[in-house]
Amino acid sequence: MAKIAGGVLIVFGLALGFKLIWPILINMSNFFFLIILGGVAVVVFRLGSNMWMQSSGGGKFLGVLIVGGSLILIAKFIFGFIFSLISLVFLGVQLFFIWLLIWVGLHWYRLGKFCFPWQEQGSCID
Repeated sequence: MAKIAGGVLIVFGLALGFKLIWPILINMSNFFFLIILGGVAVVVFRLGSNMWMQSSGGGKFLGVLIVGGSLILIAKFIFGFIFSLISLVFLGVQLFFIWLLIWVGLHWYRLGKFCFPWQEQGSCID
């Protein structure tokens, strides 16, 4: 009975792990785009601040608008990074529990007894 339950746990864990492949790829691509967004925001901020400091009249006004826009991009970068980091933590917790599910299932399948891998062999249920 433990071998069957172990096999079910393994298959269930692999199915759950397969379903997490797409969210992991999306989260990694979000990090890539956030790095690009942060770089663009810094470059635009630098250009706007130079234009603001070194120009006169219309150039100063345009520089202030560019700096304001870059601050919006920087805020979007910061909030996106925080959201992606929280999402990554949740994905990590899910991956840990899937790994634990597969590990226990493999242990049950290998031994043919119901016991956790961290328990002593004498306390297993047949």
